[in-house]
Amino acid sequence: MNHAFVLQRPTGTGGEDYDDVDTFWGEVQLTKAGSEGTSEGTSSGAMIAYAPWRIRTYYRTDVRAEQRIFEQETGRVFQIASYGDPDGLRAELHIFCSEVQ
Repeated sequence: MNHAFVLQRPTGTGGEDYDDVDTFWGEVQLTKAGSEGTSEGTSSGAMIAYAPWRIRTYYRTDVRAEQRIFEQETGRVFQIASYGDPDGLRAELHIFCSEVQ
């Protein structure tokens, strides 16, 4: 896990401004559609958004779906779609997200 990221939360009611929550280390990977995370389509009649990126980091409890992640090295921004502990051991957290253009 050799990429520096900044977890950011929206401020105010417009959701256009963000405050930094914390800096953390992780790695970003392109996922295969439908194999993990979320994919485009429907589930029980509800629309599910496609989240092609997975950020793997050490387990943490302060991640929320309304937050976003800023990758410091490249300047890329990722909107969080979902997240979870892949094996329940509280060792890693996988964050599924879409890149904000």
